[in-house]
Amino acid sequence: MFLIDPVENLHAPQTIMGLLKTISSTVLLWITLSIELTTQITFFTTLNINPVTTAQLISGLSSQHNELVCSTWGNYHYKTFDGDYFQLPTTCNYILTSSCQNSYEDFNIQLRHQVLNNEPTISRIIMKLEGTVVQLNKDSVSVDGQTVTLPFSTSGITIEKWTHYIMVKAVFGLVAMWNEDDAFMVQLDEKYKNQTCGLCGDFNGIQLYNEFISNGAQLPASSYGNLWKLDDPTEVCEEDNMSLVENCGDESSVQ
Repeated sequence: MFLIDPVENLHAPQTIMGLLKTISSTVLLWITLSIELTTQITFFTTLNINPVTTAQLISGLSSQHNELVCSTWGNYHYKTFDGDYFQLPTTCNYILTSSCQNSYEDFNIQLRHQVLNNEPTISRIIMKLEGTVVQLNKDSVSVDGQTVTLPFSTSGITIEKWTHYIMVKAVFGLVAMWNEDDAFMVQLDEKYKNQTCGLCGDFNGIQLYNEFISNGAQLPASSYGNLWKLDDPTEVCEEDNMSLVENCGDESSVQ
C-alpha cells in the first residue's frame, strides 16, 4: 500500500552542493512518491502536500527507498541513484540511465530538454524496455512507433495516465513517472545495483565514486554530462545560457 503524508519537522543540511534552495509542490510530489513506491501501487488521488526546502525534503527521505530513485526536475536539476545533485543546463539528448553490465540491455532511458517561455521543460523521453520502445512527448505516447491511447499494456509494460503524471511500469523491475512538464523520476529494483550507467550514475551506493571522480579529480557537471550525451548526427544541441536561478517547477500542476 502506498500513502502520502505531510512532511513535517525535518532537519536539513544547510547546503546540497550549493545548487538547490527551494522546492515546489511538483518536486515534492515526485520525490515523495518515491518513498514507498513499489511495482504494485495503490494510488490516492487526493493529495495535500505543502512545499518545503529541498534540503529539508532530502533529509526526511527513507534511505532505503531514496537510493532506488533517480530524478530530474525544475531548472535542470538532477539527483543520481547514489544521492549526488547537479545541474546540467543544455537541450542535448542524454542517456539518463541504462543497464550496461550485461550483454543484454534490459532498459535504456534517454531524455531531452527544451526551453519554452524562458523555462526549461522536458520535451521527449525515449525508453527502451526489453526491446519495446516507449516514447513520451507532451502531446502523445507511442509504443514501437505507433501512437497509443492510455491506459496501454503490452509485453510486461503498462502505461497509465493519472491526473498529474504519466506512469510507466515494467515487470522486470522499473517504474517511471513524468509530470508532462519538467519533472521525471525512475525507480529500479535493487537487483540493478552496480549495473547502471548514464546521468543517474552507477547505482553502487557510494556518492561521487565512479561518477564524478576521474584521475583523482572531481569532474564538473558539464564534463560528466558529456560522457552521456547522445545526439543524432544531424542534430545540434545548445547550452542554456540563462543563469542557474532557482526554478523548481510549476506549483499549479499539483494543486
